[in-house]
Amino acid sequence: MSTNKTDSDLNKLVNEASTLVGEQQRQAEEKAAAQIKKAQKSRSPVMPLLVMVVFIGIGIVQFPRFSQPYAWPDADKDPAVVEADIETIAAVIEVYRAATGKYPASIEDIKLPGALAEVIKQTQLKYAVSSESYALDWALPHWTVAFDGQVRKAKIEKRL
Repeated sequence: MSTNKTDSDLNKLVNEASTLVGEQQRQAEEKAAAQIKKAQKSRSPVMPLLVMVVFIGIGIVQFPRFSQPYAWPDADKDPAVVEADIETIAAVIEVYRAATGKYPASIEDIKLPGALAEVIKQTQLKYAVSSESYALDWALPHWTVAFDGQVRKAKIEKRL
């Protein structure tokens, strides 16, 4: 009999706790709804207009830049661009290897982004491949880049 009473008391407590939690949740939802209504009433029509004016201004200033075709950044001016370019080439080589199971025999076997391919045609990029890895040596007018495919690290040096 005491087990039934304990179970009954426990069920009462669970029901009371559920009721309290439900009541607290309802109160929180009502409070949030009231805050939302208050915020909507106090919203000024000036802010959306201001945002629209700012975007129109940016569009007018930037339109000439957006209307021209994208020009690949000049790798010869910035070592960060050189590093990004060599990493892009390495990534394309790795994708080729993942797809075919071997490294490309020559750099012409891979498909590089159009503008980067044009940059490479105008410079000296040497590609050496072995069964386990590859190496890239890229000579630009102001930089030399050596990339070791085994350690996946580029070494960039300024030319004198």
